[in-house]
Amino acid sequence: PPKFGVGDAIEYGIAIYSLIQIKKFDKIGIAFTGRHYYLFKEFFGFIDIYPSIISHNDLNDYDTVFHITLEIGALKYQKYKRSNIAQEICNYFKVPLIDYKKEINLAQKDNINTISIFPISTSFIRSMPLQIVEEVIETFRSEYKIKIIFDNSDYSRYLLQNIKNNNFTPVEPKNIESLIKEISKIKFGIFIDSGPLHLAKCFNKKGILVETSVSSEVLLYNSKNIISA
Repeated sequence: PPKFGVGDAIEYGIAIYSLIQIKKFDKIGIAFTGRHYYLFKEFFGFIDIYPSIISHNDLNDYDTVFHITLEIGALKYQKYKRSNIAQEICNYFKVPLIDYKKEINLAQKDNINTISIFPISTSFIRSMPLQIVEEVIETFRSEYKIKIIFDNSDYSRYLLQNIKNNNFTPVEPKNIESLIKEISKIKFGIFIDSGPLHLAKCFNKKGILVETSVSSEVLLYNSKNIISA
């Protein structure tokens, strides 16, 4: 699709990983990854990637061109009716969905008494309300260190300016690489429907999903360690 978030990119990656592992095709190229090039190249380790342009000569290496959201009917209206993207793609190509998990460098793990909160989504209605963020801080601050992971969005700035309880450490990863590194070392996370949730599932992290507009059955299909609340 022309524009998609980190969470969707992870789901596309899991589906493509499944197609490659099952050897459905001899070669799979991924075009127009845009700002998610790092995810496809480094996180998943895919080889044939064309971030912005694919030349006529490169196209000749392939038998056909497939547009995910135009040709898979169930994905046309994901913004309004969410389903399991990776599963929909695998169903279309009649291959099993293979769970994708990343190994973690144990030396980089956070302290056992640290809770990391990921309150920001690209969708405002799925972002964590200020009141809930403050309640989490107040509930756990006496027993746990608390990190809150922000980005450069307006809502992040709003939270930073309005959270009254300052018993937390703010963290703002500068890019997707540093965000992935931050998620890889968390001990326990509190998530909403956002990119960090999908990354945390790949690392098999423990945590809680604050369920909003999208069902936890859709979001947590490949996680045994994150429960919904």
